[in-house]
Amino acid sequence: MYRTGTLRLVTMVLVVGTLPALARATCVATFSGGNGAAMVDQYSGVAGSGWSTAWTEDADTAINGTVVTSTDSGYDPLSAGSDNYLQLTFANSGQYGSAWRGYDGVNHSKPYTISWDFRLDTPLNGFDISIQDRSAPQAISSSASSFTVRVNHDDDSTLTAGMWSLYDGVPTDTDFYHFIDTGIAVQQGTTYSFLLTVRPADREYDATISWDSNSQTFSDLGFRTTATTTPAYLGFGADVTAGSGNMIYSIDNVRIIPEPGTMLLALLTLFALPMMGRRRRAR
Repeated sequence: MYRTGTLRLVTMVLVVGTLPALARATCVATFSGGNGAAMVDQYSGVAGSGWSTAWTEDADTAINGTVVTSTDSGYDPLSAGSDNYLQLTFANSGQYGSAWRGYDGVNHSKPYTISWDFRLDTPLNGFDISIQDRSAPQAISSSASSFTVRVNHDDDSTLTAGMWSLYDGVPTDTDFYHFIDTGIAVQQGTTYSFLLTVRPADREYDATISWDSNSQTFSDLGFRTTATTTPAYLGFGADVTAGSGNMIYSIDNVRIIPEPGTMLLALLTLFALPMMGRRRRAR
């Protein structure tokens, strides 16, 4: 009787302890609701389903985000099986612009993945592309960012013109110029799928870039931030230093997912201990 009661108590404690892990769910943005501010999966949308905010445009460069649907002229989904997608237009004025969204659907001190599809719809036109996380919705990365994915329009220190570059920091230096050149050129009209596995405790992330029938993975890339927790905003931005016209790119299938092992452990905890109790009683 003592063992059974103890087992029940331990089960209850562990179940309560695993509920936060189970409550954290995948954050998804496929823009299925189109344009609007009444549903989670719209642009700009509302908070919910793991997203802590609606989409926000932060800019001193004019930026306009709109969801393209099958009824719109020029509709061209990013991948087979996809539908609506978000198209971001950056005007040749000012300096920075971005579309941001906050997320709390993951534990920012535990491993998780971030993925999205990207397509450049015009030439770079003197713009630089910058995709990153930050602790506040601002247009480009900062020393508080963990990862940054970037394309520069020109050569700049560790950045090579027209190439996808990934931030690879060192523990003692949060300087901006710690990028690696992936050797993957950004081509107008090509869809690139990104998958980042973020490991806050190690201050590292892995990045896989897939396009056409190609795929490359870059492992153990260092954070820019010195923290072992990650920022809570994801941003898709651009900055212009020598613009000669607008730049447009599209994104789709944005997903932020808790590390699978965490969820599996939580589920096993919920189911394994009651089964153990039944086996004990059967004896």
